[in-house]
Amino acid sequence: MKPSALLLCVCGLVATMGVACGTSGSEPTSYPEVRFRVRPNGTAKFTAELRTNGILHGFPTGTTFTASSNFDFYLEGAAPPYGGTFTLAPDSPGGLDVVLTVTGESEQTATADAARPRAIVGSTAAAAPPRQEVRFHVCLPLSDFSTCFGSNDPGVFGVTFNGSVGDPFNTYLLFGTTPSIYYLEDARDTVNGVFAIQPSTGQTLVAQLFINGNLIQTESGTHDVLLKESL
Repeated sequence: MKPSALLLCVCGLVATMGVACGTSGSEPTSYPEVRFRVRPNGTAKFTAELRTNGILHGFPTGTTFTASSNFDFYLEGAAPPYGGTFTLAPDSPGGLDVVLTVTGESEQTATADAARPRAIVGSTAAAAPPRQEVRFHVCLPLSDFSTCFGSNDPGVFGVTFNGSVGDPFNTYLLFGTTPSIYYLEDARDTVNGVFAIQPSTGQTLVAQLFINGNLIQTESGTHDVLLKESL
């Protein structure tokens, strides 16, 4: 068996046991998984901005997300403090709650509605754009199997998947639901992502890799969806 295939098998076995896959290399610092969960009241349209230890993660001006159920944003390998700002679009039909969860440490909730259209959770410390940003989008489109989070196709919500993202030094196991966005901070050399619907339903999952805001790769499939790119 090839080493890469063996790693996938091992991580798959560990995933079924609910245990994290360990880190390798020179014992890098291990940070908790950070999740920002948007819980809409009905349907909500919003913009998002995430902050970690002096690093700002945003989206191009005009990027608006639509959510009719839980919409998750994750930070893997990110150092504290953590914070997020989620702002309702002027034409949003409904409001939203944002829940910031730092695994094993804390949870905080904020609300945005017509009277207070901005939900802020966690740290509000100033942050600057990263020198290098790695972002994965995972979704289950309703019709077009080539994109995620399209304005005309927000996708299917609540389909469970698992997988991993990482580089040669760290691997992070994932257990999420569609749609989700993952940031991989401080990545080096090569980045990779593996995603699969669990249990398998025969539906087509789509994953996209963005580096420094540029779409680098889109893959889709009914089984393992693989992404890999040298930095």
